[in-house]
Amino acid sequence: MSGGHISRALIDKRKKHGFLPKDSAEAQAFAARSRTETDAMISNGRISYRLLGDELHEISVDDALAGTRWALHASGADRVAWRPNKSAIYALLEQKFGATFGYKWEPENAVIAGRYSKASPVERQFVSWPKGQPKIGGSNVTLYDMLLLPLDAFDNYKQNIKRSAKDESQTDAEMRDVFARAAATGIGYKGLSGISWRACLAPFELPAYFLAELELLARAVFHFSDAVDALYATHKSLQQLLNHKRPDRIAPLMKRGKVSIIRPDVVISFDPEQPTKLRPVITEIESCPAGQGMTHAMQAGYKLSLDMVDEFVAMLAGRPFIVLSTSEWAEYVFDQATFCKALRDRGVDARVLFDSTLEKIHDHAMANWVAPAGLPEHLQSAWSRDFLGRLDKLGFLEFVSGVEVVDLPETVGDAVVFRFGYFDNFAPATIARMEQWQDAGAEISNPLQFPLESKSLMAAVKLPSVRAWIATNCGDEELAVLDRCLADTVVVGTEFGDLESLRNYRAHLVTKFAAWDGNNESWGARSLVVGHSVSGVEWNRSLGELNALPHPVVAQHLIASTLHSAAFIDAAGVHGTVTNARTRLTPFFLRGNDGVVRHGGSMITLREGTMRIHGASDAVEGPVVYK
Repeated sequence: MSGGHISRALIDKRKKHGFLPKDSAEAQAFAARSRTETDAMISNGRISYRLLGDELHEISVDDALAGTRWALHASGADRVAWRPNKSAIYALLEQKFGATFGYKWEPENAVIAGRYSKASPVERQFVSWPKGQPKIGGSNVTLYDMLLLPLDAFDNYKQNIKRSAKDESQTDAEMRDVFARAAATGIGYKGLSGISWRACLAPFELPAYFLAELELLARAVFHFSDAVDALYATHKSLQQLLNHKRPDRIAPLMKRGKVSIIRPDVVISFDPEQPTKLRPVITEIESCPAGQGMTHAMQAGYKLSLDMVDEFVAMLAGRPFIVLSTSEWAEYVFDQATFCKALRDRGVDARVLFDSTLEKIHDHAMANWVAPAGLPEHLQSAWSRDFLGRLDKLGFLEFVSGVEVVDLPETVGDAVVFRFGYFDNFAPATIARMEQWQDAGAEISNPLQFPLESKSLMAAVKLPSVRAWIATNCGDEELAVLDRCLADTVVVGTEFGDLESLRNYRAHLVTKFAAWDGNNESWGARSLVVGHSVSGVEWNRSLGELNALPHPVVAQHLIASTLHSAAFIDAAGVHGTVTNARTRLTPFFLRGNDGVVRHGGSMITLREGTMRIHGASDAVEGPVVYK
C-alpha cells in the first residue's frame, strides 16, 4: 500500500474531520512529538517514524505484523531486557485498538538461524497477537495503515450510539398507519409507490444544539454562494477554479441571483474539541435537490409538524411556484408532484412543468424503466412503469404537464421557479427561456449559475478573495463555521489538488465526479472511490484515469461518521435493526427575500457496511426531530 506524508496540515485536517479527538491516543502521540519530529516520510514503500521519543527504524510496508522482530538488549552474556524495536508504535496501536478489537501484543519465542552463521542458531522473540489483529476486507494491513486509517475502516468495528426509538414491539398496525399516511401523499420513486425503503420505527432524534449548528451553517453556506455570485466576474482565480474542465457544452452562465433553496448532504461526526458533542460536516451543497415531497410525506406519515410545506409557503410569500423539471429525471416526478400537491392544498399555485411532453416521457418509461437489482420480492411485485396511469390515478395530471421546448411560455410572472436538473440535462434553448423568465420578473430559486451544480464549488472556500468577502460582509464566525463544517475539498489536477499530494494521501481521501460527466454519474455516490478500500496501485491508476477525464473530479477528506443503530420495518412488515450504520443527513433550508433562513425539515439515511450512503430499498430512512 502506498502511504503518505504526515504534515501538521494533515494532522489538522484529520482533527477537523473527526479522526483526532482531543483526548485520543493518536492525538496524544502527535502532541508528544517535538516540532522537529512532526513529519513521517514515506518513500519507496518504507516509512521512517520518530514517535513518543522512541526512535523507530524503517518499517517495510510488506513487513508481516506477526513476524516483526524484537530487539535484544543485552550486556555481555546476561540478557537485560527484551523489547520490540518499534515499541512506541505497538503501544500506540494497543491503545488505539484495544477497547474496540481486544488488540494486544505479546512476545513469542522462536529459534532461528544465526544472523552470520546458519550453523549457529539463536533464540529470538517476535511480536504476536493472540486475539488477532485488525484487518480490512479480511486481510492484514501495514503498520502505517493501522496507525492512520480510521477505526471504522476496519472489519468488525462497532461504535453504536443507542437511540430512544421504539423497539420491535411497535405494533404492525401503528406502522401500517404510518405507511398509509405517507402513501396518501402520492410519494414514490420511479416504478415504486409509497414507502419503498426500510422505515424507522420512530423519528430519528438529534439534540437541539445540532439544529442550531445546522442553521448557523446554512446561513454561512447561503452567504458563501453570495460571495461567489459577487466575485466571479472580477476574480481570475475563482474563474479558473470553477471553469476547470467545464465542457464547452456548459455555458459559463452567471446570471445574477440569490440561492434560496439548499439541501446539503451532511455527515454526523463528533466535535474534536468536545468528543461527546455531535457536529455536522457537509460533503455536498445541493441546490437542485430532490426530496421535498419525501420530507413532507415522512412528516405526514409520522404525524409530525408539516414544516416542509409551512416554511415553503412562508418563503413564497404569495407567489406561484413552478418546478421546471428535466425529463431525464422523470423518475422523481412523484416526489415533486407530492410536494406541489401539498402546496396547492395550502392555496399556492404550484405545478410541475417538464421540458418534454408527458407522452414521450411515458413511452420512455415503459421501454426503459428497470427495477433496481436486488429489489425485494414484495417491491418487485408492485413495480410499475405506467408513468401516465399513476399520475392520473393520483390526481397529479391537474398540475403536472410537459411541453416541447419551443412551447415553453414566454413569461411566468413573478413565480418562483425551481430548476430541477443540471445544465447538462437541459437544452440551451430551455436555459435561455429561464433567463427570459428571470428578466421579466420571475425568481430562479437556484440561479442560472453553472458552478452551483458542481462539487468544485466547495473548493472555492480556500480562495483568499472568497474568504475576505465572507469575513468582511458576514463576519469571522461564519467563515469559521465553514472551515469547521465543510469537508476539505480539492479539484483533482489543480493547484490544491495536484496528483502527487493526492497519491500520498490515499488513506485519507475519497474521489467523485464533480459535475458534467454527461451520464448523471456525479450524484448518488455513483462515481465514489474510497482510497483506503483500494490498493496503492489501484489508487494511482484511478487518479491518472480521473485526471484524464474531460470533466472535473474532486477529492475530499474522509470523515469519521458516528455509527448508529436503528430499528426498522419494511413494506412487507418485516422488522429488523441496522447496527454500526453510517449516516447521511439531508436538511432542507430555505431563504426568502427577507433574508430569513428557514429549516423545512430533515431526513436521515442509514446504511451499514458501506460508505455509499444514499436512498435505496435496503437503506433505513426516516424523519429527524431535534430535542
